[in-house]
Amino acid sequence: MVKTAVVTGGAKGIGQACVVELARVGYDVRIWDYDFAAAQQTAEAVVKKGGAASAQHVDVSDGN
Repeated sequence: MVKTAVVTGGAKGIGQACVVELARVGYDVRIWDYDFAAAQQTAEAVVKKGGAASAQHVDVSDGN
């Protein structure tokens, strides 16, 4: 069974650390972030280490 995790704000900082750890323990991680380029870089780094991750541009702000 594949375990999947979604991390909002996963491109940098604490969110990125969560992505890395979740991938390390076997999760297929979906990185949702406003900064798509940074999210993509994080996903690529995880994949290079043998993990599974992908990036998606997502804006979870309320627009104010």
